[in-house]
Amino acid sequence: MTDLPDNLRMKDALKMFYNEHGLPPDGGTTSRLFKVQIGFIKFHLPNPKMRQQVVLFHDMNHILTNYKADFFTGEIQIAGYEISSGCGKYLFAWWINLCFYALGLIINPKLLFIGFMRGRNCKGIYYYAKELNNPLEMRIGAIKEKLGFNKPINKTNWKDILLFAFWGIIAILNLMVFITPFFLIVLYVLYHFWF
Repeated sequence: MTDLPDNLRMKDALKMFYNEHGLPPDGGTTSRLFKVQIGFIKFHLPNPKMRQQVVLFHDMNHILTNYKADFFTGEIQIAGYEISSGCGKYLFAWWINLCFYALGLIINPKLLFIGFMRGRNCKGIYYYAKELNNPLEMRIGAIKEKLGFNKPINKTNWKDILLFAFWGIIAILNLMVFITPFFLIVLYVLYHFWF
């Protein structure tokens, strides 16, 4: 994703973002399914109402942070950012970000930590969207200013490392609790129908 000018309105930036990534004009907030792309593999998953409620904030965060929207780098960085800046009352955002956080610990902990530290220094849009008073009409630079993006990232200290590790434990537990039963069911079905 290219770095967008700060004087661009968020709604125009989102149009460019969706176009660049082959997404519907509304980013999929009203679609029945959403597209997932891992490398050259593409597939669709159900788009529950809980995801529809958070996808706009998530996409706005991609624009504000200038993190890519690809599976192995951008989504890992944004997970670190969104966990440390917070996802407010949106349980789906917490859950999916914790899944990517756990993945990031394995695939690219450095990128995860970079996103995490950026989030430690900013306010999260999930909490402050109402305070921004229609962020879609605001300029990117104005949103960055209100959320604290213009502040330099603090030097890492032991509290940051402990908090990063704490969220890592939570992310791994999340994966074990929510993902393991799914894989066990798949293995059970495969075993009973193919063997």
